[in-house]
Amino acid sequence: MLTGHGPLGALYPTNTTHPQKEGDTMTFLYLVPTGMNDPEQPAWGSWAGRYGKQDTAAGRAYYWANQADVWKGTKHRDNTLAVWAADFQNDFRARLVCCVKPPREVNHPPRPAIAGKQGTTIVEVRAIRGEVVRLDATGTTDPDSDLVSYNWWVYPEAGSYGRDVAIDGADAARASLKVPADAGGKTIHVILTVRDKGDPPLARYRRVVIRVGDS
Repeated sequence: MLTGHGPLGALYPTNTTHPQKEGDTMTFLYLVPTGMNDPEQPAWGSWAGRYGKQDTAAGRAYYWANQADVWKGTKHRDNTLAVWAADFQNDFRARLVCCVKPPREVNHPPRPAIAGKQGTTIVEVRAIRGEVVRLDATGTTDPDSDLVSYNWWVYPEAGSYGRDVAIDGADAARASLKVPADAGGKTIHVILTVRDKGDPPLARYRRVVIRVGDS
């Protein structure tokens, strides 16, 4: 990306001491409307990673990288970022291409929909134990008419239930999840990842927060 992508590409640093060259970019990535993040909820996770309250902050809402996610058989703080790394790096690649090509020649991210409505807002659903929650991404489009893939998955660490839950039809536009019997009073976070077949492949998301009642 350092050559053939204009002056900004040529300025991209290579002499840093850390493999993640963007450094404190996580303070900005919380604001990118990817469809899964809420800047007011650092513990929910996003392209910026997932953060917890700082115990020594005397009641103030200070957060830092003290959370760990399970990913590819390991549990580590870095996994809160690594799970998204390919997607946000591809997004950066596409933005650099914008420096040297007109918009019609650049790949654009898909536009996921929940229940026919596109957007980036978090969707909240109330359910009871044992209920089947229907998940519907019909209405999803891609501005370049690329084919897209769907992946519904539960983000255990983001919700208070804290465990994985099976999703029926996880790789289809329509899927469903049966609320576990022991999830009363808990939250379950479902992430929809929609990824296109463009070059580079780009992803956007929607987050469904299922709030389970006690009854």
